[in-house]
Amino acid sequence: MSVASSSGASTPTAYGDENLLRNSLDLPWVIQKYGGTSVGKSLDSITRIVEGVALAFRSYIPGNRVAVVCSARSTETKALGTTNLLLQASREALAPVSARSGSNASPSGYQTPLYPKRVGSGYFSASVLSSLSSLKDSRERAIVAEPSRSASPSPFQPIAGRSRSPTSDSGTETPAHVGDDPAWHATVDTIKRGHLDAARQALRAGPLRVELCDEIERDCEALRSFLNAANIIDEISPRSQDSIIGTGERLACKIVAAALRDRGIDSELVVLDSIVDAAMTSATDNALTASGDQGVAQLGQVFYDELSQRLGDRLRECGTRVPVVTGFFGPVPGSLLAQIGRGYTDLCAALCAVGVQASELQVWKEVDGIFTADPRKVKSARLVSSITPDEAAELTYYGSEVIHPFTMEQVIRAKIPIRIKNVDNPSGPGTIILPDQEFPVGLQTPLPTKEEARQHRLPTAVTIKDQIIVLNIHSNRKTISHGFLARIFGTLDRAGVVVDLISTSEVHVSMAMQAFLNPRRLERLKQDLEKIGDITISKDMAILSLVGRNMRNAIGSASLMFSALARAQINLEMISQGASEINISCVIANKDAAKALNVIHDSCLGDGIEDNGDGRHKALSVDSVNPSVLQVEYAVRGELSLKADGFAAQLARGEDLPFDRIIYANIGNPQEKELKQKPITYWRQVASLVEYPDLLDHPLADQLFPADVRTKAAQLVSEFGSVGAYTGSKGSPQIRQRVADWIERRDGVPSDPEQIYLVGGATPGVNMILDLALRPRDACLIPIPQYPLYTATLAHLQAHPVEYHLAEENGWALDLASLKAAVVGARANTSIRSLKALVVINPGNPTGSCLSEADMREIVQLCYDESLLLLADEVYQTNVYDPENKPFVSFKKVVRSMPAPINTSVELISLHSISKGVSGECGRRGGYLEAVNLDTEIEDLLQKMASVQLCPPVAGQVGVDLLVSPPQPGSPSYDQYIQETTDIHEGMKTRSKFMAERFNTMDGVSCQPADGAMYLFPSLRLPAPAVAAAKAAGKEADTFYALALLDATGICAVAGSGFGQKDGSYHLRVTTLTPGADEMMAKIEQFHAGFLQKYAAAA
Repeated sequence: MSVASSSGASTPTAYGDENLLRNSLDLPWVIQKYGGTSVGKSLDSITRIVEGVALAFRSYIPGNRVAVVCSARSTETKALGTTNLLLQASREALAPVSARSGSNASPSGYQTPLYPKRVGSGYFSASVLSSLSSLKDSRERAIVAEPSRSASPSPFQPIAGRSRSPTSDSGTETPAHVGDDPAWHATVDTIKRGHLDAARQALRAGPLRVELCDEIERDCEALRSFLNAANIIDEISPRSQDSIIGTGERLACKIVAAALRDRGIDSELVVLDSIVDAAMTSATDNALTASGDQGVAQLGQVFYDELSQRLGDRLRECGTRVPVVTGFFGPVPGSLLAQIGRGYTDLCAALCAVGVQASELQVWKEVDGIFTADPRKVKSARLVSSITPDEAAELTYYGSEVIHPFTMEQVIRAKIPIRIKNVDNPSGPGTIILPDQEFPVGLQTPLPTKEEARQHRLPTAVTIKDQIIVLNIHSNRKTISHGFLARIFGTLDRAGVVVDLISTSEVHVSMAMQAFLNPRRLERLKQDLEKIGDITISKDMAILSLVGRNMRNAIGSASLMFSALARAQINLEMISQGASEINISCVIANKDAAKALNVIHDSCLGDGIEDNGDGRHKALSVDSVNPSVLQVEYAVRGELSLKADGFAAQLARGEDLPFDRIIYANIGNPQEKELKQKPITYWRQVASLVEYPDLLDHPLADQLFPADVRTKAAQLVSEFGSVGAYTGSKGSPQIRQRVADWIERRDGVPSDPEQIYLVGGATPGVNMILDLALRPRDACLIPIPQYPLYTATLAHLQAHPVEYHLAEENGWALDLASLKAAVVGARANTSIRSLKALVVINPGNPTGSCLSEADMREIVQLCYDESLLLLADEVYQTNVYDPENKPFVSFKKVVRSMPAPINTSVELISLHSISKGVSGECGRRGGYLEAVNLDTEIEDLLQKMASVQLCPPVAGQVGVDLLVSPPQPGSPSYDQYIQETTDIHEGMKTRSKFMAERFNTMDGVSCQPADGAMYLFPSLRLPAPAVAAAKAAGKEADTFYALALLDATGICAVAGSGFGQKDGSYHLRVTTLTPGADEMMAKIEQFHAGFLQKYAAAA
């Protein structure tokens, strides 16, 4: 089936002929290829895109002779792209008889005959308005006098004028099909409606837009007629399928050609439906080779050489007009789709470039060029200025959409460079694919020298190809047949399966291949291969490929890649390196793909240092820092907190926002100015005197400061002199003794002050212990949900977090089965060197749960059985709301109460801090750790690590002393101290209970009440459209929710995904410190109701 264009009239445009921008016959050609998204993104952006194309032409035409090749329009949803819709319509036309409509009426009510009549000038005629005339007089047409050619203002006709009465571009559209019409009618209507809408947005109202809309209407109705005919005869041949698909390119090019003319560029539509005609029969016969994939005889290079020559002749016929060429170049022997696939527009542009010996082929996309990695997944990805053809081919095959290798081969053979450019950033340099030898330069952007192109580059890029399965075959014969591999590949060939990677031994073959969309096809293949050997299949895999020509001469590239993956605890299922030596590939689990991409990019491509033009460069850049730092995430002070800080700055400048203040409910910071917890008077009075000891001798001191305050301050000053002086590395020995005494009173068991280390808050203590305990690839068990400090520290240490889940349905109690299963899994994980430690947070952060003593004994027993260090984070131990029923019990007490030898064997580190509890002295940075049952050599190492820090902050040490030696009954400060601490404690308890109850009244929210600490961790059941919107925005669903909450209310909470949670669940962590809890909860409730309503409507 051949497809013809409609007739048209000579229609005036807004530009006079003398104002049209034209090509020059004396300048070198530049072929510009635009993808479907570039010419058709969406109805909202089509005008911007086409205007961007026009601007690109304006910038290139003065120094180049430009031709344009366009793909069929696409939309934001690829499934609704024109080519997909055309394929859908073809399938619908061949639906089973029972599914067909009995009517063949056209939209206007006419019956469609078996052999479709022409619509307009003949949609199915052998020649079209802008298609080829005879090639024999192409030379004469190319040299037609310019005034004659440019006098034709319509881009739809090559030379001769046409006469037609202009019609309106509104109100004359053929009615859409409704009711019981066959399914393909609705699909054609969708195509037509999309193109008409795009035309009306792309062009100003006027005769040219009328003509364009009429062309679209006629082409779509002709398509409908042909599908009706195909339905009647119940057949669409491959060549007919090609012609149907070609409708998409023709419609897109008509819009682009008209839009360019509307903007003052003298364009001409070039339809290539008949470029392959009977005159090419001999070339076609000679070009057919042995059967390729799926048994289709393949066209050889002779065919493409002849076709490129014809395309060049056709482009030259346009004279000074800018050709707008359909990427579809007509039915070819064996079907265009079978021969070339969906990348035929790229190939058409390449053949056009070869045919006119262009100075450059430009492929315009929606990205700036080729990057060192996918910039959507790797933030530090850099634009690659130049790349070799073999590198580009490898990247294309293994997941990066660059340009098809066969297409690239056509251009590179002709020594024509290919530049990848961004349609939304026409002035950007893009990425150039350099032929291996020198070539003429035709553009204003200078090409790098060979030395410049290759310096500072070992690997060029890293890419991921997902949706992979690995098929393993182990020979079932004791005596290995030399035909083992032949039988395997013969089976794969008969099944039409393409293998991406292969690894072989004498008796074993592993093959990575694209996952099968049809599971029955995979099952049939498995059954056939089981005749050869034992089969195992690994699903949900991905291929990670490191590509770079200079790796051929580099020592250690593979070691660098695999060592980086090992440090990141990413298991390798399969390894392969091609004979070209420019690609190292491995197969990993699909869930690790994004992590692996970042790890390899940071480790293997992070040395691309760019100087400032004077030989200097920054010593520190994202590419040169410790790659472990890039893996550190700390949700509490992450994206949400930074955005809240930005809003606070806007409010301080007097800017208008939907709220008048920021409520920081993301972090336990009680004395923050909006949370307004007052410091304890006794603490601040002692601290004032310690900071300025001369006040102790002031005549009014006894009137300003109670006697017990003065006594405590004098004691501290006498012990360490000044807060501005160093103490011992472990802290003041006197304060450590008082900490040990306090622990003894708390637990009823001895405490050794030599095992007490004062620290600048619990965080430095955690860092010091884990830094001592863990080597790269060691592992640590952490509760889920957990405080993000632990995962951040483990990432920095290149250690492996092993998650064990708490039981939310049981008040976030210990799930012993989950803990034991996590231990078993870690022991079996070959990427883990050693499971070394177990973290417990009690009371929990973010859950607020208190562990029962029975669960604590189970944990201690497991640490003994599995030889694990027990790290007990107990910083919330004084924040317990119901000590009678849910008391806090220290792990030190539990360990000492266990039978021998457990009580003296389990290595325990417990931590406490002045930041939490009722003190809330977060900014003073004070705390302690107690190290129990450590070997003497380890105690010495811990002492050494403490000495590197010189000493903990002395003001924080003072706070620790006040924590463990508060005013005693009968002392002057006692009553006020008890009143203040009771008020703070009761306020937290009341707000926690109140907020949990309010959360539990909200639709789709459930909240476990807290036993202590200062947080709640409610569960959110979010609507599916909200989850989908979050995914589209590249966010976790609860992060998406928390950002929306912040934007609407000024309330900064933390998404549960930052703390860890079971897959498919979503949470929010909020503090219970806000004094106006009623107001905050009212805002959250109002927001939540609106959020649910919005996304329920979307469903």
